[in-house]
Amino acid sequence: MKILLMLPYCSSITYEKVFTDITQRTNQQFHKYYRLVTEGLIANGVEVSVGCSFEVNNINCPQRIIRIGDEVVEGVAFHYFITVNLRILGRVIKCFQSAFFTFNYCIRNRDAVVFCDPNKVAIACGAIAGARLAGRPVIYNLGDLPSINTESVGQKQTFRSKFADRLIDKADGYLFVTEAENTMLNHNSKPYVVIEGIVDDKLSRLENVFENKYPKRVMLYTGGIVRHYGLEQLIEAFSKKLNPEVLLLALSAWGTLVFR
Repeated sequence: MKILLMLPYCSSITYEKVFTDITQRTNQQFHKYYRLVTEGLIANGVEVSVGCSFEVNNINCPQRIIRIGDEVVEGVAFHYFITVNLRILGRVIKCFQSAFFTFNYCIRNRDAVVFCDPNKVAIACGAIAGARLAGRPVIYNLGDLPSINTESVGQKQTFRSKFADRLIDKADGYLFVTEAENTMLNHNSKPYVVIEGIVDDKLSRLENVFENKYPKRVMLYTGGIVRHYGLEQLIEAFSKKLNPEVLLLALSAWGTLVFR
């Protein structure tokens, strides 16, 4: 079986080449998630290819045009599109490149299945068009709902997120992280799978004993560092803690915050 991931996902080495400023690096959790996904697929005999158009802007990447050569890393074949770091033009180019590459890949590989994320609108539009022309199925991997994310909570829904919502019904199947997503999004009862968690296989080799643990008790928060998610209330409640040895640790794409 062959799977084509049409996503802004690249190898770790290429990620560091494109996002040179570590203070502005984004989507690190996204890349870790798909690294684990591809490792699992390859371990089960699946041939994995990636069509990547980098998700960049004027803040996280100074380059106007990004050209990276294709590579094969740990069994995953990465094809990197020429990315134009201009807001409107860049998205149009992404869409056409995605459609052309997906179509050609599916024509060459008649057993291919295409995976994409409707939140990545330009890439997803092209991938859907290319897969449809080639007669191959499209599966959505939905970790976030287009209408409910860090940028849109408590705000008017953008045109981009509305368009992403409309793409949801275009899939042939879904990969969800909760059963609730299926209830909300799978209006036509299409095939779906729920994966509620993912684990790094390398961790199974570590010995899980108390002697190797951090000496203090830690409360871990891994959501977005945004006011919408009630962080102020969490910090206020934590400030009234009865045990002075407990730490509150907040992890995000922007870094780590520790509250004592």
